Order: sequence, then structure tokens, then C-alpha cells
Amino acid sequence: MHHKRLSSPVFLMCSERSGSNLITRIFGAHPDFFAPSPAHLFRVFAPFDPAQDLSRDIARMFDAKLGIWKLDDLPVDERLAVMADSGTTAEMIATLLNAEGRLQQRDRLFLKENSSHGFLDFMESVSDDPQYVHMIRDPRDMAVSWVAAPTLRGGVVRAARRWLSDAEGSVKAEDGRTIVRLSYEALVSQPEETLRRVCDALDVPFSEAMLEHVGHSQGVAQDAGRTALWGNLSRGIMRDNFNKFAGKLSDDEIAFIEALCGPMMARFGYEKSRPADAPPYGSHESFAALEVALEAQEPWEKPAYQALPEDERRRLEHWSALRQELIDRHG
Repeated sequence: MHHKRLSSPVFLMCSERSGSNLITRIFGAHPDFFAPSPAHLFRVFAPFDPAQDLSRDIARMFDAKLGIWKLDDLPVDERLAVMADSGTTAEMIATLLNAEGRLQQRDRLFLKENSSHGFLDFMESVSDDPQYVHMIRDPRDMAVSWVAAPTLRGGVVRAARRWLSDAEGSVKAEDGRTIVRLSYEALVSQPEETLRRVCDALDVPFSEAMLEHVGHSQGVAQDAGRTALWGNLSRGIMRDNFNKFAGKLSDDEIAFIEALCGPMMARFGYEKSRPADAPPYGSHESFAALEVALEAQEPWEKPAYQALPEDERRRLEHWSALRQELIDRHG
């Protein structure tokens, strides 16, 4: 494997709270793949000048990630040495990923990067024969999960906007690319059938270990305890974890999601749940009025965030502060 380039990587396109960590861990259990917990290095550094020497900033951002990699065991000077011969920012990130693969003794990368449709060109610049997987979840259930996540700002409005942006981005990404698509609902309700189909489309053998990812994927137990966002990783596949929104979202919230995302929901096979004769904007006369009313209720910081362990809050805040520092210096 050429250390500056990724060999036949699989790039995942997915929104937050849509099963991206689950599918990543499932592929991490496959004997041919390494699927490290997200460091978001491509996402963070894609906007910056690729010719700058950002190796020390990359190393700092790597150290700030939430998950645990085998590469963490190397001193920072050795991680810098790994990147020493790289000419661009993307190459530096690729060398770190390849170094993790060698430590895990796996050949192919499965990489989660939320909203990756926005910087595929950056990742492709250091990739040979990349492949793509897009996983989508019912936006109403995604919004329920978003609202419940203590570390994610905002509520239903912010969640629905992100879902729509990522769904539209994945469609635009089809230009010149073959994308393997699956839904979260199919994955959790029919895991073996769904994973066999995805593996077949990627031209890789299906592995039974994928169905037992908790025991076979690198770092699952450790990462599950690192942040509330990953708490379900150690529980395995929750086969009934869908269609939860009816009892958890208000009619106005459902009306907003279905009005905003309706055409894209239909494209991906999600039917509207409200009766055809129901007022289209819930208790409001227009979409704009509904949006304004819901936006006024959006929480910036959720009470549950303060209930998180101090160490988890410190890690999250350090990551966010470091990213903002980089934007201020290089953006």
C-alpha cells in the first residue's frame, strides 16, 4: 500500500443520527476492512489551502478526536514523522489512515465522514478506485434522535435541514460515481440480507463477523463509553429501532419535516404520515409561520449536556475550540 494514497477505500455518506457509527463498526468487523472511529480530518481540513504545511495542526486535531485508534499509542513525534514526506494536506491525512490500517493489519478503509458529499473531491485526490456507500434514515426518526442527543445543538428544524442537505448532496454526488445505497431501517430489520447486498455491490465477500460487530470491531467497547453519541454501539443491532417518531414528535414538528423534506422523502421511499386532508402546516397558516414558531423553540444548549460527565464535556469543547481556532487562522 502506497502510504500517501488510499487503496480502494469505501467512503460513507450519511447524516448524523442516521446509523453512520453502526454501519462503520459493522464494516470494522469485516476481516478485510479497518474502520476507525471518526476523526473528521478530511471534513475539518478540506476548506484550507492544501499546499500549506498543516501537519502539526492535523496532529493536534487527531489528538482531540473522541474515539480511540491504535495509532494513539505512538508518540506525537512519530505521528508527525508518518506525515513528513507528504506534499499536501490530503496526503498527510491519508498517511495517518494507512498507518492505522497497518497497525490493525487490515488492507481497506471504510471511512465515515458526515456530510462527505461536500468534500468528495478532496478525499478522492488521494484515493485509487474509491467506492461509495450512502445510508439514509427516516428524517422523522433522525430528528427524534437528534433532539435526544445532548451534544447536538438545535432540534427538529436543524435536524430536518441537515437531513435534506445531505440527501440532496448524495443525489448530486451520483454524477460520475456509482453509489451503493441502503436505509437504516433495512439494516436494522434485515441485517444479513442488507449487508449481503451491500457487500455484493462492493464486490467483497460477506462476513458473518459483521453480524457480531460488538465482539469483532476494533475499539467498540472503549468508544461506546467515550461519548453519549456512541452509547448504543455496545448494544449490537437494535432490530426495532425505527418508526419511533409518532409518539415523540408533535403534529407541527411532523408537518414541518414532511413539508420541507417531502419530495426527497418520496425519492427514498418514505411516505408521509399525516392524513392527506390534514392542514399542511399543522397549527399554522404557512410554512414560514410554522418554521418561525419551531425555530423559537430550538435549544442551543440542552439541559442534558450539563448532565454529561465533565471529562466528556471537556473533550467535546476542546475539539470544537480547536476547530474554530483553525478556521480563524486558515479559513
